[in-house]
Amino acid sequence: MNFKVRPVVFALHQWTGVVLGLLLVVICVSGSVLVFSEEINRTLHPQWTRSRLQGEPISPAAAIGKLRTAYADSRLLSLRVPPEPDGTYMGVLLSGERLQVSFVDPRGGALIGGRIDVLSVPVGFLLLLHTSLLAGAAGGIVVGIAGVLLTVLGLSGLVLWPGWRRWQSGLRVRWRSPSRLLHYDLHKVSGVFSAALLVLIALTGSALVFHDPVEGWVYQAFGQKPPEHPVSTVRPGIRPLDIERVLDRARAVVPQATVTNIALPTRSNGVVYVTLRWPPSAGAGLGTVALDQYSASVLRVDNPRRFTPPEQVMQWLYPLHVGNFAGLPLRVLYALVGLAPALLFWTGLVLWLDRLKKRLNRRAAPAPGG
Repeated sequence: MNFKVRPVVFALHQWTGVVLGLLLVVICVSGSVLVFSEEINRTLHPQWTRSRLQGEPISPAAAIGKLRTAYADSRLLSLRVPPEPDGTYMGVLLSGERLQVSFVDPRGGALIGGRIDVLSVPVGFLLLLHTSLLAGAAGGIVVGIAGVLLTVLGLSGLVLWPGWRRWQSGLRVRWRSPSRLLHYDLHKVSGVFSAALLVLIALTGSALVFHDPVEGWVYQAFGQKPPEHPVSTVRPGIRPLDIERVLDRARAVVPQATVTNIALPTRSNGVVYVTLRWPPSAGAGLGTVALDQYSASVLRVDNPRRFTPPEQVMQWLYPLHVGNFAGLPLRVLYALVGLAPALLFWTGLVLWLDRLKKRLNRRAAPAPGG
């Protein structure tokens, strides 16, 4: 690297890490834990997440009806259909400013646990911490910007890696060396092994935060116009259709598809988004059907077999961010890489403090001949 450029890259890397390191540790470590959110929830809260397997099965529409009836003073935002045979429906509710969840047993339809504040549940607390720093929309923007800066840290660290000249020195850890050398070796080795995946996770996370502008850029890169967001046609005096009819229409789009999630409209012209798992005969994968809440007209179908290149890019953002597309080994790798910023921050801070101490000592030392 040009010797005039390297100090600039080093300063950028150093000060970004020192100033924002602790924030990035909070975001990344919480994300590592969330990789196993399903397992954690089922372990900590079996009373909410496991069906008693007694009684007749109820449909997702019936579960929505029970939640709306029981909690008429809350707005039901979505319903997740359990992926496990013994799982429970999970409804997400907005009660004033409070985000809550409630569970429905798919066998018999009993409400389980009442309304539970998301912040009172470990996984819910970590999710809001990870996505918004517990600070709402403004916190979400900060998280998105932090992802961009983590990308800067990762790329600048790769540029500074000493192994480009001699790879053996770039991968060596001198365990019995003085503290400064040991921390330097741990920093460079953990950094080079985690940087690429950290950059991928950071970029996809930022893209999810700034979804709409990123979608526009992606479509523009492929020379296409992004699709308009579907809206329901509001008809005076016409009430939204029964959700069962809307879901029946969604299932008719892809027979034998399995409903996995239902996002309900929050505005008068909002639409119902039904996420479906396409059957193997139709190509498998997850797709979405958007429907008019008043007429059940199909407004848009995101078919995993027919995604255009920009649609494929946008559909892959979330799987690439959380690592849920290649089984347990990849999820473990994502969790470990998410912990790397904690080690990188600590070792980098030790090196910075050591450098600062030497600089202060030089300034305090008497001038020669003084």
